[in-house]
Amino acid sequence: MTAVPGRKKYPLESLVRHRDDRVQSGSRALGERTREAQAATERRETAERERSRHEEAVQRTEGDEARRLDRGDARASDLQQMTAWGVAQERIAQALDEHLGAAADTEEQARVEQSRARTALAEARAAADVIHRHREAFVRSADKAEQDAAEEESADVHAGRRSGSKR
Repeated sequence: MTAVPGRKKYPLESLVRHRDDRVQSGSRALGERTREAQAATERRETAERERSRHEEAVQRTEGDEARRLDRGDARASDLQQMTAWGVAQERIAQALDEHLGAAADTEEQARVEQSRARTALAEARAAADVIHRHREAFVRSADKAEQDAAEEESADVHAGRRSGSKR
């Protein structure tokens, strides 16, 4: 609001600035939370791909070994190694599942924080809108009062001329 000489200053201007600052801060926070949520989603998707690739590799290897066994190419030591390999692969799969679960939990928490930031921004915008509308009403009222005063002064001057001309 620009100051007009003789016009009463809007008494809540510091509140306007405060609420505008909250909107700006909320916008930055939402941007940060959105970037964090996107990064968490990418980490979860990466964990899913790693888990899927591991599962596919295990299935391919198990299929290859089953075909070797069917052909009679596998020895007892091969079967022991395959059993140990299977146990190791189960542990790896379990670790990948835990990593995927943690990534999904992190993503969910990031989405919750993003939602909170979105809500906080909406509340800040609503509060800022209220004070902006109030300021606009104040300005309109001040403009109207100035206009009314000018018209009254003009009427008084005009009436003064009339009464002065009768003498």
